Amino acid sequence: MIAVTIHAFVLIGVVVFTGFILRKYGSKPSSIMQVVLGIIIPSFVLFLGLMFTVHACQSGTPFTQLLIPCICLALIIFFINDEKVLNWTVFIIVLLAIFLNIQFLNIVHSSYYTANPDFVDSIHERFTKHNLQLLEDNLKEIAETDETSYPAGWLKNLEIKEFLLPNDKYLLEDHIIIKSYNLWHSYITGLYGAKKIGRQLIWYPGGMLKDNLDKFVYKKKLDK
Repeated sequence: MIAVTIHAFVLIGVVVFTGFILRKYGSKPSSIMQVVLGIIIPSFVLFLGLMFTVHACQSGTPFTQLLIPCICLALIIFFINDEKVLNWTVFIIVLLAIFLNIQFLNIVHSSYYTANPDFVDSIHERFTKHNLQLLEDNLKEIAETDETSYPAGWLKNLEIKEFLLPNDKYLLEDHIIIKSYNLWHSYITGLYGAKKIGRQLIWYPGGMLKDNLDKFVYKKKLDK
């Protein structure tokens, strides 16, 4: 939590720092070239940032961590004519932007945060649907000839588990349910919390497999 809070304050700090520099040293652009550079340089930095931070996983990619520093860069280049102040300010903003983007990627690859809350919230539904279909496929052939009436219970405690293929034994394990939630700075940083809200196991309602093959469900198991 501390790292994420620091991240938010640093991002806000970039804006505050830029405002301070503009108030103290800002003046009208001295030339058209200054305006052109104020557009080209931040756009190039934004392009490079997007190129280097896009990755294949679904944890999310930085956006405001790139956009806000680039807007600040544009304003600094537009309105600061003192070369020394300009150079130092650009250096500091770029340095903070690099820090923010590296830290962002570290945060979203932890177990407690995400930048893609919709993906996190949909994992459970997709996971359970896939696993129940896989279980049904595993047992379909057995169900045609098996006349045994099995009791109701958790799949991992029933004899039915012996029919699973070796690679599908993971179906007997607990499935942890993860839910995203807003942080106070989510609309600024694009970062959201991700917490465990429970565990689920596959439950069988009882009876013969041929009559209940599509009745397997995931049920919440209370943590002790």
